[in-house]
Amino acid sequence: MRSENLLIIIPAYNEEGRVGQVVRDVTSTLPGADVLVIDDGSADNTAAEAVQAQVLEGQLELFLVVLAGPAQERAQPKFA
Repeated sequence: MRSENLLIIIPAYNEEGRVGQVVRDVTSTLPGADVLVIDDGSADNTAAEAVQAQVLEGQLELFLVVLAGPAQERAQPKFA
């Protein structure tokens, strides 16, 4: 992490059309901040768009966490 003072956390679920712009807006407004995008198992290309925004910004360190979401957890069979 580059900044010891500021971490911006962006939760995202099916935000393909918006997450890239949000990442770009954050990095232009807060250029020293680290950005954490948490993708909660999106069915669209949210994660890919977040990565694309990171590539375009260059100076950004992007930490992308992809989760399966609560429905995925509930769908898993439980064995005792």
